[in-house]
Amino acid sequence: MKKQTKQVFNPLGFYCAPNSATPDYIVYDDFRMFVAYGLMCCWPSHDLNHPDADCNMARPVTRDDVKELRGYFLDLLETSIIALWKRDHGPGDGDVDADTNSLIIGNEELNQEETFIDWRVCFQDDSIMYTMGCTGCDDEAIWLGYKGIQNRENVLRVLTDANQSIDSEVWPVLVEEASRKIKFYECGICGSLHRADWNGDCREDDERFADPEEMAERLMIQESDLEEVEQPS
Repeated sequence: MKKQTKQVFNPLGFYCAPNSATPDYIVYDDFRMFVAYGLMCCWPSHDLNHPDADCNMARPVTRDDVKELRGYFLDLLETSIIALWKRDHGPGDGDVDADTNSLIIGNEELNQEETFIDWRVCFQDDSIMYTMGCTGCDDEAIWLGYKGIQNRENVLRVLTDANQSIDSEVWPVLVEEASRKIKFYECGICGSLHRADWNGDCREDDERFADPEEMAERLMIQESDLEEVEQPS
């Protein structure tokens, strides 16, 4: 029973050391533990074997419901991480409309009010806030540090394990981004480093990097993910 409980309620083996706090209290940089906790949040009951034990909805919450909600959580994680890696969004952008789905708990036969459960994302200055909302309940927010997604290989590995727990797969675009080298060059005009696939005014502070260490930190990657090339002519 313990093995089954771990696989269903806590599939990635979340562990919080004594005198430590969970991601709903502090920002987590440990990506595996953050994802593991997020999967646990999708289990709406305090009973480790029955997801419906503490719920009072139009119908019982099933393990298939949990599986579906975990899929929406992982979809949002992948969407937001890809957006950060591609620089479509960045720290401080605030709430983002990620076109997420909602788990709907309803019962047409009894004509009872439907319950909607969903996940949302907000890019704060120092962390990413993921919020699970449920009709008639307080929102539950958990925080992931930007450092947590710097190791792309680890992100892909953790998300692969998480998706396997719900019989799913990581999006191909994230697999591609996780293995892509970020090419850069030293600008002969301003002396700063620029991304090779960027084409703009090198006076833009957002695209000026002093050295590879700063570039890796701001791009949320590791220095080993960088590759220096000649400046485009």
